[in-house]
Amino acid sequence: MAIAPDLIATPGVVDLSFRRLLPAPRARVWAAWTEAARFAQWFGPHGSRVDPCEVDARVGGRLFFCHRHLDYPDVWVLGEYTEVVPMERLVFTVGFADPDGQPRPRDNFAAQSRIEVVLSDHAAGTEMRIRHTGLSSDQGESIGWRQSLERLESLFRTDPA
Repeated sequence: MAIAPDLIATPGVVDLSFRRLLPAPRARVWAAWTEAARFAQWFGPHGSRVDPCEVDARVGGRLFFCHRHLDYPDVWVLGEYTEVVPMERLVFTVGFADPDGQPRPRDNFAAQSRIEVVLSDHAAGTEMRIRHTGLSSDQGESIGWRQSLERLESLFRTDPA
């Protein structure tokens, strides 16, 4: 369930902010972010899949995956975890890459952006706050996040244990 505005914009910079109440314990939400198989189940807009997926959620660890879309070319993403507080907070960078995991700039996109995920207990399950900063513009990221979070919420609604 969305409980906050989704978009904060200032000239030249776009920061996306999301807040959700998820009907699942914090440990399950943490696993959805830090275990590759679980992350691949929900991350990405409707109609996409994440394959392959590598998640090494420790400071200095790598996030590397491919967004595969039916109607678009594959998008390879490479990131690095910069802050990890188990069960509470993840901070990582993301940028584009080639299939070998080498950084590759993409026209009209920031070379790198930052994602912060904060989890806390709530009577309804887990409150999750996400902030995606450092975007030069919103080129579909807000829609992608909304759809990703819908997919995550759906997973927890169908299997809340």
